[in-house]
Amino acid sequence: MPTITVFPDVPRAYNRVEINWADTPAATHARVLRVDVETGECTPLRPYICFDGDQILLSCGHAIFWDTEVPLDRSVYYITESDTAPCIPDPDPCAPCAPVTAETEASTMPSNGAFRLKDPMRPCHDIYMPLCFDQSTLASHRTTGQYCAPGTGVFFASMDTETYNSNALTVNPTNARRPIALTRQRRDVASNLTVVARTFTDRDNLLRLTEPGSPILLQGPPQYGIPDRYMDIGTVGIDRGLTDHKFQVRIAQMPHVAVDRPAGPQSGVCGSQVDDLCDFTFDELAADGNTWEDLIRGRPTGGVSGYRTWDDVEAEFADWNAVDDGTRTWYDLEVGD
Repeated sequence: MPTITVFPDVPRAYNRVEINWADTPAATHARVLRVDVETGECTPLRPYICFDGDQILLSCGHAIFWDTEVPLDRSVYYITESDTAPCIPDPDPCAPCAPVTAETEASTMPSNGAFRLKDPMRPCHDIYMPLCFDQSTLASHRTTGQYCAPGTGVFFASMDTETYNSNALTVNPTNARRPIALTRQRRDVASNLTVVARTFTDRDNLLRLTEPGSPILLQGPPQYGIPDRYMDIGTVGIDRGLTDHKFQVRIAQMPHVAVDRPAGPQSGVCGSQVDDLCDFTFDELAADGNTWEDLIRGRPTGGVSGYRTWDDVEAEFADWNAVDDGTRTWYDLEVGD
């Protein structure tokens, strides 16, 4: 049977999902589906290396996916399946055989109280976006210039009035008191997102995120009542908070309408793209102990340095009880906690 394992990357709000079909030699390609526990909705993860649709080409039975769009503070689990794997015959010869699959336990990616702006196709552009300021003090912030936390960053300021436009036509017939409504399903939400860029660099990062023009994913804590939405953003406005243009804070207006999740692969997360490896030769990467899987995991500069191997575990821990201390997860063990 295949195996599937989830490794959470909480700071970036990603899940790394690794699958192993090595015991099913007939399986040459496989995919991973994310399942929402509450709704049952299935969403295929985006591959970005040697893919055919949602299926990724297996290497010695292995493959790695990055789920950069996992919902925050919401329970999900993952299933792997393969179009090329043989199915399991049913005892009833008249019944169809069951496909070979494997699934994970349910898990939740914490929001840590912050919003995110994400490019589903180009996750290296993603922006962590904590709350900016108390809305009741907005006027004083504009007066004093004390926008958001000191330092750098892009901050969530506000979501404007949300509108749901009609998709109907009203016809006034002759000699009738009331018009006739020709209706279709109402349009989805449209609004304006206001965010604050603390420095010129933060402003440029925000513009880089929106530059390709493809839909951007907004995610945030559910208690704010703004469900995850893919936004088709219109004209982006950059406003100077003060008349002193040397004051670097910029306020960005992002009018948008909600659209469907865009289809297609992704270009890879930061640390595992070809651009991240340009300073190294393959010989240098191999000499540092890297495997192809290490590169996809985003470890191109130091091989397995900083990550435990089984030799490290045996040398560091007296027995299994020392490893399984009641709080340490597999991910904690791997990264050295």
